[in-house]
Amino acid sequence: MRIGRYLLLDRACFCWLVCKSHLIRSKITWRKSKMQKLMSVAILGAFMLMQACTDNEPPEPSPLPLVCGGIQGKQCSNTNQYCNLGVGSCSIADAQGICADKPTICPEVYQPVCGCDGKTYGNTCKAAAVGVSIDHENECETMPQACGGIAGLQCPQGQVCNDDPRDSCDPEKNGADCPGICEAPRVN
Repeated sequence: MRIGRYLLLDRACFCWLVCKSHLIRSKITWRKSKMQKLMSVAILGAFMLMQACTDNEPPEPSPLPLVCGGIQGKQCSNTNQYCNLGVGSCSIADAQGICADKPTICPEVYQPVCGCDGKTYGNTCKAAAVGVSIDHENECETMPQACGGIAGLQCPQGQVCNDDPRDSCDPEKNGADCPGICEAPRVN
């Protein structure tokens, strides 16, 4: 048996509908002040609630998302999903994520994000479409190419090998095998 009721309260219509074993409540707001508009909104709301009450049992709760990653390195079992670690969790060892669906269509909006794979993507949707979590918003920083060192790596044409100021190796103090970074020649 279905019972519908409505209640006018502070410019909002609250509709209730009892479907045998459970209760559905809907809040409907309106912008018109005429009473007949209010009544039609209440009737429409009750009709919508009746349609939501098609079977006798309450709707089943949606399943919880599967946990992935972590110390066990769990993978998502569905190939159309990826392990979403959450923004900024890429560098956390054994970070846990949630299996999320890979989108198949993404907007053509350029809001660059840096993926956990060190690549820049046009937006979060495009990173998720290839199964990559987000490290941070904006483009990824490009690391300079390594050169020199014990292997004697060469720089591309037009660049020179300079000492990397970020390391503790000093070529001036017996550090002949210090690795460097490729940079454009410095102009004095």
